[in-house]
Amino acid sequence: MRAAEAALQPVTARVGTAKAPELLHDAREPYIKHDELVAVQFQHAETAKPVGVIVQWNCHPETLGGKNTEISADFVGAVVETVAASIVVRSSISPGRSAAWMTSLKVPVQDEQGQELADGTIAKPSAMVNR
Repeated sequence: MRAAEAALQPVTARVGTAKAPELLHDAREPYIKHDELVAVQFQHAETAKPVGVIVQWNCHPETLGGKNTEISADFVGAVVETVAASIVVRSSISPGRSAAWMTSLKVPVQDEQGQELADGTIAKPSAMVNR
């Protein structure tokens, strides 16, 4: 705790939003799609160098389905990898609150060749993020 406190730096924050209703399926009534993705980028106050990102999206990370027996970070892992690779900072994703059951199951996602990826496949979460 003291090491973290000693490493504190002044930052500024930038907020951005995006919508992707095609990546969500509401699995139960009442059908309410809250598809807004929110990203907050933190920059060092003096150098403007990015030092962290938080991404929040209202979707349950269950693209691999209920019969999956593999250990996976689902689309959360793909988001963190993509953000970290693109701006070289610490990143995190937070599931948002939703009154409905927001899921990526039953959402059509295609690979680079245009083939639809099935629920329960490892390729689908990455394809969702990198589309």
